[in-house]
Amino acid sequence: MGRYGGAFAGRVDDAADTSAEAKEQRVRALFPANALPATTLIVPETQTRDRCRFSFSRTTGDLEFAEDGIVGPVSENGHRLASERVSSVLNAVVRELTPTLSTNLRAAHVHAPRCGSEPVVALVYEGASNDEAAWRVDAEELRSTVQCSLVGRFKGQALICGNDFARELLTLDDGRALEYEFPEGSFCHPNGSANERSESWLCGRALSIGGNLLELYCGAGTHTCALSKYFERVVAVEVDAKLVEAAQRNLAANQCANATVVVDSVGKRRGRLHSVLRKRAWDDVRFDCILVDPPRRGLDDATLGALAGFAHVLVVACNPEKLARDCDVLLRTHAVAAFAVVDGFPGTPHVECLAHFVRRDDGDASAA
Repeated sequence: MGRYGGAFAGRVDDAADTSAEAKEQRVRALFPANALPATTLIVPETQTRDRCRFSFSRTTGDLEFAEDGIVGPVSENGHRLASERVSSVLNAVVRELTPTLSTNLRAAHVHAPRCGSEPVVALVYEGASNDEAAWRVDAEELRSTVQCSLVGRFKGQALICGNDFARELLTLDDGRALEYEFPEGSFCHPNGSANERSESWLCGRALSIGGNLLELYCGAGTHTCALSKYFERVVAVEVDAKLVEAAQRNLAANQCANATVVVDSVGKRRGRLHSVLRKRAWDDVRFDCILVDPPRRGLDDATLGALAGFAHVLVVACNPEKLARDCDVLLRTHAVAAFAVVDGFPGTPHVECLAHFVRRDDGDASAA
């Protein structure tokens, strides 16, 4: 199998201006004139990723960077957007691959947290495992050499050598150092510094809100743990049972006794969450604020319509175009009190947006 060389055929022109300032201008141009206040531009301390995906070419076996919209080969020094630690772990793993570990290998996903905790490397294969016992033997030897956890992802099967999660430490502006477990294969922000600064921005907004918080799409509880300090009660909703378990562990690790994570699906027009959104209450907990962190497709119509009833709406959006669309609806009842553009994916066209909507006095609270 080849090791290095070849360029990933990305979807975005290399000539695109990926500076933080250019991305901020492109985001603001998506929204109606005068809809947004002055923008806070959040630029991370580091311009690289702590979590990266790499693929092996089907034709040459060469290693390629495998993040959408990025062009550039992987050299023996790693990739320009990968942190030094990610590159070091990747190179060490590639050097130690045995025939058993490399057969039908198609990708390597590396998560090497800045805090120095044990990296996690997922080796992604085409098809089923040919010899599970042999894979485990070679994986244990590689793990002891490289000092990382390994997850072998085969069709319908995952083999774990070590942990199937990465431990991360986020230090916020309010002085707290929060501990997290992020399950391998589930989304977490690839830039730890951007993550810290985003959570600090959200905490700054929460400081002026208070009351109780309903959170949708909570994942492993990144926002939940950060924001629980600033609300009396927090109810967080997630559909993925594995992420719910991780969120519960993270809440316990960070002593967030006032927060609860529940399993439910966002977007259904029937069921408990639909009723909660209409009533803005979960049992005896009435909500003053809702936080939504939807996938790239944005919010479904039912959830978007329900936001009109909340006095405060915090939005974390990885798709500015969808946020601009949703903003057309929210501006009927709310005004944008604060807005931030997060350059969390340096060197690429991608950004995250953070927004705080406050219901106007003439907003129709019954719209939900």
